[in-house]
Amino acid sequence: IDPSVGVVEVPDKRLDALTAIVKPQRVVPAVTEFVDIAGLVAGASKGEGLGNKFLANIRETDAVLHVVRCFADDNVIHVSGNIDPLRDIEIIDTELALADMATVEKALLRYRRPASAGDKEAKLLVAVLDKCFAQLDQGKPVRALDLSKEEWANLKPFCLITAKPVLYAANVAENGFENNPHLDAVREHAKAEKAEVVAVCASIEAEIADLDDDEKQIFLADLGLSEPGLDRLVHTGY
Repeated sequence: IDPSVGVVEVPDKRLDALTAIVKPQRVVPAVTEFVDIAGLVAGASKGEGLGNKFLANIRETDAVLHVVRCFADDNVIHVSGNIDPLRDIEIIDTELALADMATVEKALLRYRRPASAGDKEAKLLVAVLDKCFAQLDQGKPVRALDLSKEEWANLKPFCLITAKPVLYAANVAENGFENNPHLDAVREHAKAEKAEVVAVCASIEAEIADLDDDEKQIFLADLGLSEPGLDRLVHTGY
């Protein structure tokens, strides 16, 4: 029910090189904070499956990291009974869009009257909120709108979830980094909305989590990988 929070140092070889030269008493790397929440179910925007609580957790983040299953395994059940990453993405996107629509509707009810009375600030808000509502009504995210800096600034206090940048983490099998139609489908979807995709294998990440750096590199090299999936996620997101 409650989110799990993990703070990860941003891997940066330049920092190691600078440390070797400067030899500071203390080195403080940049960090990325991950807030891990349970998956949303259909109807979350209306409170299904503790949806309102989970949605509140998402609103507080700077970006959305959407973990999508892109592997088949009879021993790992899927709530929908089969593997279809685009369906899973659509369910989440729909719930987030519905939640944002509710937020926008409430804001429009609040600001339409003062806008009609000539309030300049309210007029600006209503204009951009109308754009958002029309976008969400088509099932499209607010982040895809071509808005001015001023319009984005006006929207910021509303914490619209679909206005946040999104990064897809495609969870694949150990042999699923290549020739994986599920992964290809996610990449095509992300390309259409100008989002990034990072393919990771959760089982590999679990195996290398407790290894030291040298053992980790040997393990990854045997798999044809140059760095852990977590590092690639942090680099892409940062």
